[in-house]
Amino acid sequence: MLKSLAGKRILVTGAHGSIGEGLVPLLVPYAGWVESTDIESLDVRDTESVSAALADVKPDVIFHLAGAKHAPIGELEPLETLFTNSLGTANIIAAAGGARVVTASTCKAVNPETAYGASKLLAERMTLNYENGSVARFHNVVETQGNVFDLWENDWAGSPTSHYGTYPVTDCWRYFITKDEALSLLLYAAVNPRGLYSFFGGQPQSMRSIAARLYGAENLRLIPRRRGDREREPFAHEEETAVIFDGPIRKLTGPHAGA
Repeated sequence: MLKSLAGKRILVTGAHGSIGEGLVPLLVPYAGWVESTDIESLDVRDTESVSAALADVKPDVIFHLAGAKHAPIGELEPLETLFTNSLGTANIIAAAGGARVVTASTCKAVNPETAYGASKLLAERMTLNYENGSVARFHNVVETQGNVFDLWENDWAGSPTSHYGTYPVTDCWRYFITKDEALSLLLYAAVNPRGLYSFFGGQPQSMRSIAARLYGAENLRLIPRRRGDREREPFAHEEETAVIFDGPIRKLTGPHAGA
């Protein structure tokens, strides 16, 4: 996959995030040029700045990773989430100049129940309506900053507790993929026919069971689901069909997938 990007001019938004920091080092040995940007150097909400940056770089491929990704914050700041995830994507596409745009999305965009999910669904639709756009729809990426495992280990461990336990857990089921699987999905979406791609990482897992294996059931504190937290996260829209593309990579087809 990386050899297919040899000599290409590549721009990465959100390059300082967990996924961007893994992607850029993979690209550098192969690409002709890699422009790494983050909000300090390119605010995707700023239409004029995006237009100027892309006119200067003239990328062949854009990995659009910049976004407001935390669902609870999105419920408190829905307009900011819309500006970052939806308007930001619109700005990138408007200035892309025919470059392949790969937009990182989320399973929360499937039948969205949060402002975050709805903003990413809009980003998906805009990307798939673009003549050279592809979407990499992630499920929960284990090694990213702010994921539940990170919170358990670094934010909640040793926190003040009730007699119910130290580690808060919600009784829900989720799909998980690794950071390497997320990176491979981005690369597949960049070099294969345009469309909507996802990574099938196996069956959904019970968060309560995972936490019990890690920390012991006696150390858990069951908490209610937050607004928009679903008991079971769907893999795809009901109207989407997941077609095996290459191993665990799925290409989703149907009206929601732009096909």
